[in-house]
Amino acid sequence: MCGGALIFGFAFFEGAAWIGYPNLVAQAPAVSILIMAVFYTLAMAVYMQVRGHGVSHNVVMSDVTLVAGGGVALAYSIGIIPASSVHGWSSLLKIMCGPLCLPMFLLMLIQRDMYTGRSAHHAHAQAH
Repeated sequence: MCGGALIFGFAFFEGAAWIGYPNLVAQAPAVSILIMAVFYTLAMAVYMQVRGHGVSHNVVMSDVTLVAGGGVALAYSIGIIPASSVHGWSSLLKIMCGPLCLPMFLLMLIQRDMYTGRSAHHAHAQAH
């Protein structure tokens, strides 16, 4: 997820600089945080699809990631995250990785059978 956000973030923010927005993060930090949340979500959703997770399960995990990203944007907007810590798109990776990964980790703990493969094993065993 973080690797995908790195790639998407680099492409997007470098592309924005190329078309005339050299420091979009400084111009619109909360919006940039939300954009990065979408990139984290997109990377995670692609990885989950490759791993064979169903669409409904992927949507739940995507929702958790997007809500967490909104929480990071809100935390920035009300001053919990200091403006001085947001100085470029790469700083968003550092700020967002933990807050986006923690709720996903908690969801994985709650649905551990899905992530450990036990649910697929039980369904396969019952079919035979």
